[in-house]
Amino acid sequence: MKIKATKLFLTSFIFVLSARAEDGLESKLQTAFVYQFTNYIEWPKDTANKDIFYIGVCGHSSLIKPLEELAKSKTVKGVKIIVRTQTLADPIWENHVLIIDEKDSVEAIVKKVRGYPVLTISKGEGLSQKGVVVNFFVDDGKLRFEINRKMAEAQKLSISSQLLKLARIIE
Repeated sequence: MKIKATKLFLTSFIFVLSARAEDGLESKLQTAFVYQFTNYIEWPKDTANKDIFYIGVCGHSSLIKPLEELAKSKTVKGVKIIVRTQTLADPIWENHVLIIDEKDSVEAIVKKVRGYPVLTISKGEGLSQKGVVVNFFVDDGKLRFEINRKMAEAQKLSISSQLLKLARIIE
């Protein structure tokens, strides 16, 4: 069963990677990526909030609505998803996933969640180098992602080798 799910995931990613990032499709693709990431990343067993899977969004991201729609029909490993908007003043370290759409605040946000099991996700040139775990980028009109492995380890997140094979790795 795990092999079939992996093949489906990889096939989906091949489709997604070949899709053009245009016509508002990019937000939906990023949302699909975010959800799929949760299937290939393990949070520590002692992570707080085991009964709810929190996805926080910092900034005015176009992912808020698609993530809220996804949360209505999906779970993460059997756990209900709640999407919430966040600011730097909020306890952002209490999220499992944190979408960062405030480029000017990336370093402050990363610093605030450092050491907590939070998967940080952003989109922008050089943001993985600033400490974001997963960063989307567009290459030749195609949506792709990179993973900062050192930050993932610092956040106590275990990323599947299957997901790492699909990413550009930042050390």
